[in-house]
Amino acid sequence: MAPRSSWILLVAICIVLLGSCSLMAGDFEQWPASVPALGVMIAGKFANDRFKLVKWPMEFILWSAIVLIFFNLVYLYFKEY
Repeated sequence: MAPRSSWILLVAICIVLLGSCSLMAGDFEQWPASVPALGVMIAGKFANDRFKLVKWPMEFILWSAIVLIFFNLVYLYFKEY
């Protein structure tokens, strides 16, 4: 996959993941946890481009979703009600 199209794919993955989280939550309350997850996804993209950790976009989508879920669960665990 060309470098430009892989960045377009990353942006599409981030929009879908963040949009679906916002739709399920009904608001933007999860964004304090989602922004660091985006940073990890972008760092993972750089690492994947350099070291070829995963070869298929579906593996990266799965990895990105797991990272986003993990960050949101940690945020919910430490959140004060």
